[in-house]
Amino acid sequence: EPLLMQVPYALKKYFYYKVIEYLSFFEDFSDINQYFAIVSKICLDAKNEMGTDISKILYKKIYDAFVVKSIKEREQYPFYQKFVYDYSEDLLQTNDSCVLQIYNERIRCLNRNLKKNYILLARLYNRIYVYYKHSKSEDLVHQYYKKSMDLCGTYQLIGMQIENLFDKGNYYLYVQNKRRNLISCWLKGIKIFKAHKNSLKYLTLNSLKKEIELELIRRNYNKVNKLLTDAFDYVENGEYNQQSLFFYSSLYSLKGVYGLISGQTDLKEIQETINMAEKYSSLLNNQKIYMIYLLYAKLAFKKKDYEDMLCKYSYALQKIEKDNAYYANIRNIILGDCTIKIGMLKNDLKELSFIQNQTLDAEINQKLEFINNLNITELRNYILNFKTVSNIADKSRKDGYIL
Repeated sequence: EPLLMQVPYALKKYFYYKVIEYLSFFEDFSDINQYFAIVSKICLDAKNEMGTDISKILYKKIYDAFVVKSIKEREQYPFYQKFVYDYSEDLLQTNDSCVLQIYNERIRCLNRNLKKNYILLARLYNRIYVYYKHSKSEDLVHQYYKKSMDLCGTYQLIGMQIENLFDKGNYYLYVQNKRRNLISCWLKGIKIFKAHKNSLKYLTLNSLKKEIELELIRRNYNKVNKLLTDAFDYVENGEYNQQSLFFYSSLYSLKGVYGLISGQTDLKEIQETINMAEKYSSLLNNQKIYMIYLLYAKLAFKKKDYEDMLCKYSYALQKIEKDNAYYANIRNIILGDCTIKIGMLKNDLKELSFIQNQTLDAEINQKLEFINNLNITELRNYILNFKTVSNIADKSRKDGYIL
């Protein structure tokens, strides 16, 4: 670790590649468990410093070298289990379908001795549940949730129960008329965590993140600022802060939402916050960059930079997967937000200073045409009756967000 800290940032990529290339010859190491403790630390440091594009290459180099051994032999090493879990998290966070092969192979092996491996199995079912939430029906997805929760109940896995409740709430996050289900899951998970927090310190950041999201949904903005401060402090100084890249990406995004929705932050600070969210999101290389562009669009609206606003809405839509029910809900939130903003502008300015633009997303051009064709009465009725389909909204329910 001291050596890693001394390497200049510009040389780290080359350094990591060379070190991992050497370490891929694991036969030279007598203590395989210690070997995986070392490579796990190196790969995780690379992820937090340089992003998942780099760390996935490093993890894969070691994984491919060691996979020549049987799954039964691999799974006997606790630090291999940690290594492959961390590698899987990289794949999961970037929505890489290769992760399913790893999960299913491990489940087949671990199921041979359920009494020994129930903790790992409960976690693997949870991770498959998280992976599939974007692409499978509710009934099919929740089969994995039920498998994990059944093991939690049988073996009193309180920490895993909390994670399942948080993830089940995530499933409902963008589903209309599921706001109560969402809040119920998160409230229950947070309550259980607080009752056992001394023995579940590794869930501190997860719980803080969920509290921030919950209070944003419930519009308790006075609580959010303190929670954000506590969460950032824990990422900097906390004991279980190993996944700092993921949490920085999430927390800066949530801070941006808080600044915009609460009206308690000046625009310069909001701009800086969203810039940081974009930086960490790009390093994480996840699928949620559309959330960042939505924040930029809302900020441009507040700055009265309406051409930039339309461009950012367009970028957001272009980053969302099509022909997918989960993402269809997110598209509707963004399109609705864009349309009501255009309507408000026409109502205030009497006419729009911008027209259809070939560089914009086709759906945004359609919304521009829709608003332009409304007469004064129709426009005012549209604005009066509009409600966002997002579960995260201001009191008027005209300003919807994505978390």
